[in-house]
Amino acid sequence: MVGQDAQQAMSRDKRLKITINGEPCVELDFKAFFPSMMADIQGITFPEKFDPYQIQVEGCDPEMLRDLAKLGCLMLLNTDNMKAAQCALASALSEEEWIDRVKQARKQGLWPEGRIVHEIIEKLIERNGYLMHECQSSNALKYMNYESEINDIVLERVLMDGYIVIPLHDSFIVPVSAEESTMYHMRKAYELVIGGNNCRITSKVAEA
Repeated sequence: MVGQDAQQAMSRDKRLKITINGEPCVELDFKAFFPSMMADIQGITFPEKFDPYQIQVEGCDPEMLRDLAKLGCLMLLNTDNMKAAQCALASALSEEEWIDRVKQARKQGLWPEGRIVHEIIEKLIERNGYLMHECQSSNALKYMNYESEINDIVLERVLMDGYIVIPLHDSFIVPVSAEESTMYHMRKAYELVIGGNNCRITSKVAEA
């Protein structure tokens, strides 16, 4: 499953409760996938524990802000300039999911008034200067193809190993017993397609 329908049908909490052949699963995720690829293509290695999406906007809920920064990065990749990316991010905030989140944040005093969309895009670029070299709509398909090629390699190799995983965007839901081998295949696939040093994989498990 892909796209918004998949996210709604298989929320983060639900994904972590999936079992495969009766075995509990973990979700393995390429951390900051698109920024990592863009930096590696330019020969840039992130500092240890660097998070491209970790920007600060005074008065904004940090978790929500990171989600917006991630969305803003995708808007930059799929548009041709900062202004277009800002307009695209503002349009996304008018969707039902984000309207509800903004309302909740306002109630908690964690949503600043003012030009927050402009500030998010500006701070993303300030933190990640390399974005301006790769973020343009003509490159969007190139990076989507990289993502697909990496995922295809991972799926081919896990099938050859004789187990099943569930791909979802840039993550894989895998049986606990296959966590280590799948992480290895993810790293090798990234290395084959992109190269560089920015491949980082996170593992998420269901809370007890």
